[in-house]
Amino acid sequence: MILRTGEQIKCAHIDDIRIVETRTEVLYKNSTITFLDLSFSKFNFEDIRTLSDALCINDCITSLKLYSCGLDSKDAELLADALCKNTILCSLDVSSNYLYDEGEKATKLYKQT
Repeated sequence: MILRTGEQIKCAHIDDIRIVETRTEVLYKNSTITFLDLSFSKFNFEDIRTLSDALCINDCITSLKLYSCGLDSKDAELLADALCKNTILCSLDVSSNYLYDEGEKATKLYKQT
């Protein structure tokens, strides 16, 4: 609840919360958080799809950290597609994931937009 309504919150570190609705709630409903750290959260493909959908419409997060979240190439492709539509995000950390060649291509595509 506080993440939805907290008007003074600018940064949030949400570590290893397993309920995707709580993580994406910040992206959908909070309009003041500019830095979101979801590092070490374990996402499945549906979680990434939900997160990607939220990133498409989010207009306040400028920095997103997804360090060591177990992301793979397919996850990176979904995120890259979403981030091509997001004009606000300036910084994305997807280090220490399993992106390999296809994931690297997807993140490079995002950087070019």
